[in-house]
Amino acid sequence: MSSLPSSPSSRKPPPRDPNSRTPRVDAAERFLFAPNAKPTGFVLSEVAKRLELELAEAHELLRANGIEPPVNSTPEESADAAAEPVRAAPRRSMFAAPLPSAEPAPAPVARPQAIKPSTAPVNAGETVVYEDGQVLFNKGDAANHLAIITAGSVEVFDPADNRVLATLGQGASFGEMAILEGGVRGASVRASGEVKCIEIRTEPLRAILKADTGLLVPTVEGLLLQQSMANFLTRQMAKPDAALVYEILGDENLNSVQMQRKLNEAYANPNSHGLSAEQLTYLKLQATDRLQTSLYRAGRSLGSPSQPPDGEAFVLVEGAVEAHVGGKSIRLRHGSVLGLAEGITGTPFTWSLVALEDVTVKIIPMDRVLRDLERANSGIGGIVRYTTSRILELQRSFAS
Repeated sequence: MSSLPSSPSSRKPPPRDPNSRTPRVDAAERFLFAPNAKPTGFVLSEVAKRLELELAEAHELLRANGIEPPVNSTPEESADAAAEPVRAAPRRSMFAAPLPSAEPAPAPVARPQAIKPSTAPVNAGETVVYEDGQVLFNKGDAANHLAIITAGSVEVFDPADNRVLATLGQGASFGEMAILEGGVRGASVRASGEVKCIEIRTEPLRAILKADTGLLVPTVEGLLLQQSMANFLTRQMAKPDAALVYEILGDENLNSVQMQRKLNEAYANPNSHGLSAEQLTYLKLQATDRLQTSLYRAGRSLGSPSQPPDGEAFVLVEGAVEAHVGGKSIRLRHGSVLGLAEGITGTPFTWSLVALEDVTVKIIPMDRVLRDLERANSGIGGIVRYTTSRILELQRSFAS
């Protein structure tokens, strides 16, 4: 482009030519000569005119091949909005073969189906009957099966002093962490009256989970943590004036190096690492690279009975969430698992969850979880159905 020698005061916009074949370039020129615009000092380029002519010819070629070119603004609109950036949409090459007049739309990807919860893990294990006082296993025994009580109750006790640590009734389970870690039993269990249990051998399930490259392991780990949380809160609500706070590692915020060091120590010393099964499972979830980490701002709702699940469950890593249910307020901190059983079964939330402060979470995407569960071993599927049923039952009891 060549310089315009005339002074700004002597410059006038060129007259509008209604028959011009380069209306866009003409509009740009008129804008450059606008009274309130700073003079540019350049004249119209013949190259720009030639480009616009070629563009018009390309549009004619597209129409001749049955392709409607993109709709652009009129020259007048271009002049009015010349300062606004142009957003170019992707375009098909003008030299490509004509598109067929009717092209079938791609088939939509079916959303995976939610899993129906079950009060017993069908096809997952065998029924075993124990007589009153019979020991199901002793402290220090190999943890090689998960047991679910279908009738009667059991006592969890310390054989050193015969002190009863807990009583578990119908629907309760024990030995869940054997699915993931194996190891040895941390306490003894005996029947209180006649007891029927479904016992699920865990060695083959552990082999399947270790070989899986998807989200089966984080899913099972998350469900076991969510059940642990529900069990703990159920016990706390039964105590008068008990603090309704749940956290696994307390106020211990570990950076990635410290967390990996703890895990390495646990793997090197499986029977003496000093971590509970829940703490170890939480550290593994926090360290996994299979789940993305996200930040939610204070005041954000993470779920409520009035809003449908948004396709994600959360493992709380840092910060605090307040849960409101049945007139109670519960503070959930590190290690809390929110919305996993609900997302797997398509069940609405029974409580309202609001971030009290900025919270960091590991996100468990439900679509991927459900797709992995569709192809899962029947034993794992049975455990998932039972565990989700138990979690939802316990959480519903919070409202009473």
